[in-house]
This record gives sequence, C-alpha cells and structure tokens, in this order.
Amino acid sequence: MIAVLNRISAYTILFLLFVHAQSQITYNWNTFTTDNSILQTSIITRLLFLNDTLWVGTDKGLYFFANEVLEKENSFPDYFIKSFEKGAQGSFWIGTGCNGIFHRRSNGQFVSYYSGNTGGSGLLNDCILSLASGNDSLWVGTEGSGVYLFYNNTWQSYHSGNVPGSPDMNHVLDVETTPGNTLWLATASSGMMKKSGSLWVIYDSLFGLPSNRVHCIMPENDTLFWLGLGGGNAGSHLVKMDIKNEIILQTFDTALSNGISHDNIWQIFIDSRQRKWIGPNNGITGLTVYNDTSFYAYDEFEAGLKSLRIYDFAEDDSNRIWAATFRGLSVNTTVFGLHVEEMQLSDHPLLYPNPVQAGMPFFIKTTEDWPKIQKISIYDITGRMMYDDLYSESGFMIPTNTAPGYYVVVIRNQQQRYVFKLLVFE
Repeated sequence: MIAVLNRISAYTILFLLFVHAQSQITYNWNTFTTDNSILQTSIITRLLFLNDTLWVGTDKGLYFFANEVLEKENSFPDYFIKSFEKGAQGSFWIGTGCNGIFHRRSNGQFVSYYSGNTGGSGLLNDCILSLASGNDSLWVGTEGSGVYLFYNNTWQSYHSGNVPGSPDMNHVLDVETTPGNTLWLATASSGMMKKSGSLWVIYDSLFGLPSNRVHCIMPENDTLFWLGLGGGNAGSHLVKMDIKNEIILQTFDTALSNGISHDNIWQIFIDSRQRKWIGPNNGITGLTVYNDTSFYAYDEFEAGLKSLRIYDFAEDDSNRIWAATFRGLSVNTTVFGLHVEEMQLSDHPLLYPNPVQAGMPFFIKTTEDWPKIQKISIYDITGRMMYDDLYSESGFMIPTNTAPGYYVVVIRNQQQRYVFKLLVFE
C-alpha cells in the first residue's frame, strides 16, 4: 500500500521530473521550518540518530523526529545546543552554548553538569563546543578553556597553561577519540592536536595543513581522517590524512575538484555508502558530495535546500540523509544511487497519465528498440520504498486508498534507471 504521511504531504516538495545524466548523483530535499512544522526556530545546529529517533539540536532547545513526526522535547530547556554525543545504554550527551552539559539517560531524565554544581575543580567553563566519548569517559571541548576529561565522576582540565609547548588550544571546535584511548582535537588556531598517553603532538601549517583553524575531524577508519578547515588559503579546506603514518594524503583545492571551491568547511559526514557529505559555512558553495571518484556541488535552487550554511548531517535507519542548516531541518527525498547511462533525450521513456487518479493505472511508453522494462519501484516523498515488482503491459494500478500527493517512480531495464515525479489525486 502506498501512503503519504499527513504531516509531510502538506510541505513544499521539490523533485526532478526527469533525471538524465552520466555518473551523476542527484539529491533533493524537503525542509522543516517554522512555517510548516512545530519548530520554533529554523536554526538547526546538531543531529544525532539513536534508537530509531533523530534528535535535533537547535539554538532554542531540543526536538526529535520519531515515527515520522517531528516533536519538541519539552523537558529540556530552550538552550543553544552546540554538540551531541552517544553515551552508554541508549543515553546521550548534550553540550550547550553556555549552559554546561546535559546527560539524557535512557529513562528520559536529564542530569546537568555546569560550573555551579561540579565544584571548584570541576567544569569551569559552561560554553561547550564539542563532545566525544572514550573508554567510560567523556571529553569536553570548550570555548576558551581547552578540553576537559570527565571520568569516574571527576574532572581534569587540559589547556594552554598545562600542555607542553603551551599551544593555543583554548577553543576546541571538535573532539574525536580512536582505539587506544587516543584523543584528537580540532582547534581554532593550533591545527589538529593528538594526545596519546602523556604525549601531545601538533599538526598545523608547519606540518602541511593549509590552515591552523580546524573545524571538524571525521574518521573514515582507524587510520584515515578527513579534516574540514577554515581561514588560511581559501579553496583548499578539505584534507585527507593518514594518521597512522602521519602524512597528508591529499589537499583538495579548486583545481583538483572540478572547480568546486572547498572553503570554510564546517562539517564532514560519511554515510553507510562511504559517500562524503561536505557542509560549508560560507554562504557560497552549498552542499558538496564526494563519492571517492568525483565531486558534485549543489546550490540552494538545485538541491532544494533553503540555506547554504550546513552545520551537521545524520543518517537514519532508512538511509535517509538529514542536514542541519541555518534555515531548517532538511531530509533527503530522492532515491539514492540513481545512475543512468548517456542517451539521447528523444529515447527516454515517458510516464502517463501524470497526474493519475487513485484506483487507475499509469503506463510507461518507450521506443520499440528500447530494452524491456524489468522492474518498477515506487517511493514516498521521504525516500521509503512502497512498491517493488515486475512491470507488465497492463501498467501499474494505483490502489484506491492511496493518499493524494507526490511519489517517486523508478523504472529499470538492464542498463538504465529513470526517475519520475508522479502526482496522485483523488
């Protein structure tokens, strides 16, 4: 049965009527804003998918998307959320702008940690930029006081005054941990730093980074990191690094990525298909996707995004990609991996009638020499497959109880895949 969710079906949906390209991946997005959802702000700051729920951090509190409904977490204050981190047994941590840290336990209760309740040797800076969990521990990157380790209910601080070499590590923009309890810090002015035991190592412009301002660290595995940078040499802020051998494998600049400028990268996300989603904060280049072969960048009009500032990504259990943007919460609404072979436009198939009435069939018209259609798939507007079966000459009958709205129809033969927007009416 095909069904369109009532809450989502009223939103403005952007689809390509027809996808025709060679080795190109197309992404379209539906965006939740204050105009079409329960959101009280359109500034989405962080995302975390955990236990069938997408947690959504904003500049005015916490929301969650579960069972295809977006709701507000009213038991959490309307604080500016700067970071999320998974915890043990279904819990997670929240770092706020300047209101300390919250631990949401698996029973839904929140426990707060801030300078006023952790004692004189506890968390002395409530402005949290980043979080990372280690072996029974939590690392906390702050805005102005370095990084804190929370372990066994005690706090330990590392900052410019007590780290060898006195690096400027007061602003820790991202924190990551790797096996062996190794700590990695993305700093605002000292590049990337590593703590392994009592040894500290700095990777900055002297090491070869194009900038000492590192916004984010995204591990692809235990030896390969992707770094997003800002400042310094504009257009070369995406770095691929071998951390085991301590070498920069590649710095992606405009010339190496088909004219796409990598400037001021705020977030890098690697999905289940190993694609790299690159979110800038420059208001210029928009969303960039890298599939380890080629880059493709989309502006607001092409992608359906409402903002060119992207702060975070997440993937849910349906393999939908979500984006936290400056103007709303965006979810990918396109069937993934739709590659088509190069063909003349006159040779592409046609879907008719479109719109089609519920309870009536639609058909696919092709030229006589076009390869036989093997399968047809239908998806709802969130990218969930609703029907997948062989196609017959009698067409495909739209069930009478189909809700009115837009659907994605994918047809396949042995070589090609084509995508259509189908409108169903009562």
